[in-house]
Amino acid sequence: MTILKLKILSIDLDQLVNFLIEEITFMYENHSIDMSVLMYEDFNYSTMTTQLDMMILKKEEDRILIDIIAGAGRTGFFLTDNSTEEKYTLKADKILVKYAEEHKLVVERLEQR
Repeated sequence: MTILKLKILSIDLDQLVNFLIEEITFMYENHSIDMSVLMYEDFNYSTMTTQLDMMILKKEEDRILIDIIAGAGRTGFFLTDNSTEEKYTLKADKILVKYAEEHKLVVERLEQR
């Protein structure tokens, strides 16, 4: 599992979520006033495994905290996943940086593992 945590200095959660929905395909969405969960499940034909990609966005005071989580079913003797987890988190990171640049916001990477 690969996890990337970000912080965007903004209070407009709805605008950010709508931007993400336009940029990335999601199969599941759940929204409240201060939080959104966006999920997508993908099947990898080369490894015959599935990967669950998720974004959890939470509005706190003057910022939005974002957890990007990618979990692929590792398979085979070496438990490979073809780096699909990292690819998803990097793709999501680039899209969030694009959003921040378009709206002149500050984005900060808090943690990656």
